[in-house]
Amino acid sequence: MVSHKRNVAPLRMALWLPLVAFVGLCIVFFASLEFSPRSELPSPLIDRPVPTFSLPELQSVSVMTSDDLPEEAFLLNVWATWCFPCREEHPVLMDIAAEGIAIVGLSYKDDDSKAIDWLNSIGDPYRLNLVDRDGEFGVDLGVYGVPATYLIDSERTIRYKHIGPISSSQWRQKLAPIFKSLQAVDEHA
Repeated sequence: MVSHKRNVAPLRMALWLPLVAFVGLCIVFFASLEFSPRSELPSPLIDRPVPTFSLPELQSVSVMTSDDLPEEAFLLNVWATWCFPCREEHPVLMDIAAEGIAIVGLSYKDDDSKAIDWLNSIGDPYRLNLVDRDGEFGVDLGVYGVPATYLIDSERTIRYKHIGPISSSQWRQKLAPIFKSLQAVDEHA
């Protein structure tokens, strides 16, 4: 009988080994997400013009094209009412807009009436708000999640892409300096 008990202990430990390995892999995976610069993934659209489009404007019957984009440096913010991080980011966008910075919104795969109600209830930072109901323009932009924000110069060329919600500190420390450099180029042109 003693020999039987000795054989069972290693067997029991072997049964726990896959679970321990799985938990270890999960820890490594989530730690890599925490420390990877998700907001700075490269985009093939950097230094290229905003893709051409013809999209409805959210709060009117107008159809807008890429020619209707601002002729100054601006932010293009992809958002949706179903996006929880978009709610976190919204007060920051309101502050940015209060600084006089032009923000164009892209309501992404959302219900127009919900989007209008949402902006009416918590504020509208957008000078122009486009509607991308089917997500086709989002595909052209390389959107694979919301929110996403593009810094675009006065020539309507994409200069930077930020993935995820913008925090106040990210705006101050990283994005605002890039945006101010785009504005400075405009002033010297």
